[in-house]
Amino acid sequence: MHKSLESFVLLNGYVEINNEQLFLKLKYTEIKEKSGFVGILFALIVMSLYHDFKKTEIFSSVGDYISILLKIIGALVIIYLFYYLIFRKNWSKKLYINQIKRIDVDKEELETDVTIVFQNNRKKDLVFRTLENQVEPFIEALKKRNTRIEIKTL
Repeated sequence: MHKSLESFVLLNGYVEINNEQLFLKLKYTEIKEKSGFVGILFALIVMSLYHDFKKTEIFSSVGDYISILLKIIGALVIIYLFYYLIFRKNWSKKLYINQIKRIDVDKEELETDVTIVFQNNRKKDLVFRTLENQVEPFIEALKKRNTRIEIKTL
């Protein structure tokens, strides 16, 4: 395993820090939650488009053009959502501390949302329980390893 790890409790798992990198151990991930719904919606739109193109009198009215255009736009939006959920948000497995540009902290009554922004503008959202007082030690541990991190409280 990794040497000299500091561990901090999150709402849905925990985060560990060594001298170079963050390691997330999450119970569930956002892609598992949202991709099922987005996939079903995408399948319905594609099936509807297939059904529209299968009709013999496909472009008999202006409503047909508008319907097909809206379905194509919907399919493109869903493809972009897949791209965002998979590539932009969750494929950043190697979270190096030296690449952190800033940390946004949004403290609420029961939860504290911490958004880590990296130099390539990727973001990683972490949710801490406020009552466990894990946010301040976590930020201090990161500041020890990278003094250039800018902390923003929202």
